[in-house]
Order: sequence, then C-alpha cells, then structure tokens
Amino acid sequence: MINVLTYYFKNIYFPLLLVQLGLQESQSQHCSFFYWIKAASREKLADPALENYFNAHADAVNALDFNADGNQLATVGKDGFLKVWNLKAQTRCYTYPDPKPAVYSVRFSADGRLIAYSSNNDIIFRTPTVKSKSRSFRAHQSTVRSIDFTNAINHHLVSCANDKTIKIWQIDDVREQFFYSLRGHHNWVRCIRFSPDAKLLVSASDDCTVKIWDSLSRRCVHSFSDNESAVLWAEFHPQSFYVASGGIDKTVRIWDLRMLRLIQVFKEHFSPVTGVSFHPSGSYLASTSLDSTVKIYDLGEGRVTYTLHGHKAGVSCGQFDHRGDLLSTGDLSGKILMWKVNFTLQPSPSSVSPIRNSLADRIRGHPYQPTGHHERRRFVPSDDVAAAGTACQHCEQALQAVPKDLKKTLSDILQQLSLLTETVSLLEKRLSRNEKKVQEVLETTRRNGGKS
Repeated sequence: MINVLTYYFKNIYFPLLLVQLGLQESQSQHCSFFYWIKAASREKLADPALENYFNAHADAVNALDFNADGNQLATVGKDGFLKVWNLKAQTRCYTYPDPKPAVYSVRFSADGRLIAYSSNNDIIFRTPTVKSKSRSFRAHQSTVRSIDFTNAINHHLVSCANDKTIKIWQIDDVREQFFYSLRGHHNWVRCIRFSPDAKLLVSASDDCTVKIWDSLSRRCVHSFSDNESAVLWAEFHPQSFYVASGGIDKTVRIWDLRMLRLIQVFKEHFSPVTGVSFHPSGSYLASTSLDSTVKIYDLGEGRVTYTLHGHKAGVSCGQFDHRGDLLSTGDLSGKILMWKVNFTLQPSPSSVSPIRNSLADRIRGHPYQPTGHHERRRFVPSDDVAAAGTACQHCEQALQAVPKDLKKTLSDILQQLSLLTETVSLLEKRLSRNEKKVQEVLETTRRNGGKS
C-alpha cells in the first residue's frame, strides 16, 4: 500500500504539480516536494551560543519566565527567593527581601505589570519594580506546582497543585476572585498552561496523563495516556495545533490536537525531562533534562539539531523569550545560562496547515477515536538537507511566483496528505495484526500435525 502511494505521489502527482509551478523535472530530483516547501522560508542560521550566565540562587532553580518585551527575566528557586533580572546592560537584578519556602512556579502577566509566583499553598503577586509590595492568598489545600496567565490583558490565572485540582482565577490590582475548579487527575498535577487563545488548557500529572481542558465548557475534552510514568511538563505549540510533554520516562512526546493522537516521540535524553519550550516560530522545540543537557529539535525534520552543554548539574527548567532571540535555562546548582539561538521567527509550513474552525470546537465535536497504538514519525517528510542544495534555490524563486489560489491549494494538499498518511498507518497496523493471526493459525496447524 505504501509503495503504491509513494509511486503515485513521486512519479505522477508531484511532477504534474511541479510543471504547473514552472519547475524543471531535473530540479525536482534533488529535493523532495516537502523539503522545497520548507526550504523556501529557511535562512542560513548561526549555531546557538552561550551569551551570559548568572549565579542566580543558592539552591535549585525551579522556574523562570521572560516578560513580553524580553528585557526582564524572573527566576524562583528552592532557596525561596524571587529574583527579577534586568537584561539591559549595566542594570542590576531585584532580589526581594521576604524569602518563602521553596518557590515552584513564576509567570509574568501579559502586560508585564504583574508577577505571580507560588510557594506552599499560596500564590503571591508583585510588580517587577525595586520597592514593590507583595500580596498573597491561599489558593490550594497543598503545594501549588504551576501557574499561568492568559495572553489577554485581563488577568486570568490558572493554578494546579498536589491536591489534584486545577483552579481558574480572575486577578486585578486589588483582589483575586475564584472562578471554578477542574477535577479529573488522580495524582499531583505538575504543570498547567493556557493555549494562546485561552480556549484550552493542558495539564501534566503524576498519574501519567496529559489532559486537554475546554475553558468554556469546563470539562476535560481529551486525555492522552501513552506516557509510561509521571509527566512533569506540558506546553502548547504557538498556533495551538500541538502539545509537547516531557517526564520521568526521559522522552519528549508531541501530540496532534486535530487528530487527537501521539505523532512523535523523541528518546534523546538519559535522565528525566524537566521541561519543554516551543520557539515562537513554532519550528523548534527545546527540552531540558537532569542529564545536564539542553536539546533543540527541528520539528520540520523531526530530529535533534543541537545539544547544548554548559550546565554542570541537572537542568531543571528552560524557556525561549517571546521574540525568539534567547533561550534561558536553569539548573539544580542555582545557575542560569542565557543562550543566543539565532532562529528565524517565520513559521515553517509544517505548522501552518489551515484550520477553519477553532481548535476547541474541533475537539468538542471530533469524530476520531484514538486507537491506542502510535508510532514515531516526522512532522514533515524531507530528504537530506545537503542534497537539496542548488535545486532549492530554483524552488524558492518559483515559490515567490506562485499565485495565492495555488498556494492555498498547496496548503490543502499538505493537510490532505497528512490525513492520508495517518490512514495508511492505521491500515498497516491492521495488516500487521492480521498477518500475526495468520502466523498463529499456521503455527497451531503445524503443531497439530496438519489437522485443522
């Protein structure tokens, strides 16, 4: 089945399409159609490089967050301190004088005027200034593990805790108002995040599940249970189409929310994965691990492109800034490393397939039922980058001349091909199961001396 489809697309469909685009057949022999689409928006990029480092905390760095402008970095640690680092030259950090017990999470509000962080059962608020005053409230019945603000200016906050609950809050300059709780996890909830449009939430838990919640209907719309152990972190793709997670099983997993299934498993770390962060372009993903490394994945090629060494202790957290220029990582010894990543902000075509309805609506009424059997595959098939070379320059010129209606057609083709690939994958699995049953019957017949 696969061979038939491969022959059709390679030898019949794509050559006709390339003729429509004005490309020579000889050019198409050097780069696949998919790599041509990706290469058209790709620039030559410099390798990530260490730009700065801070001896930030006396104990493990538990969390960090950039403000929207990228000129401040907030860090919290096991030593109980909140510190705000001003990233402009010749400015000092703010260290607030009222240390708490271990602080597990920190987030800036969308406008940067407010910082929220959690310690024990409480959530504390401050403004990121020298002489700011704090206010706090009791949020949960046990340790608050993670918090997040919506991207909207109005301050909606979500929190999760060891009490297995998720809570939504309305925050203003004077007080906080409780909205509602989400229940469904059976163990500690380690991480909670809003989607960029705030219609969905994703939670990661010690019960080995990643759950997707609808903030409008206030219910769990899907639960991914393919993890083999506790999940420590989960994060939305910038366009909300995917969720990435990492955990105790040392893997990074990527889930497609349109098909509600696991589409990628990276087994690159040798110790638990403590965090994942999408680059704002959506083309790259960073993961941090207790093996003291940071890995950066090219999602278009489905592989690790960089492994960053520099930490001498397990890496406990990491995040790209909102402009996509910097990656900040913290470790168990209290150090913060700042990496210049040099990635383009232009999204790769693999992350921009058209979705006509909102993602939340699609999930609420999605007809697909997951099979529970998943396989590793790439986001977008591609040939070897080095072999693409000169031909992709011709492809890039041709792409600039493609009419808008044809570009839309290409996007639709990519989406249809993705669904077709999923269908073929399911057919392969069914065929494999049938072959196994036939082999079992033949083996039984052989053992019985040919008697049926």
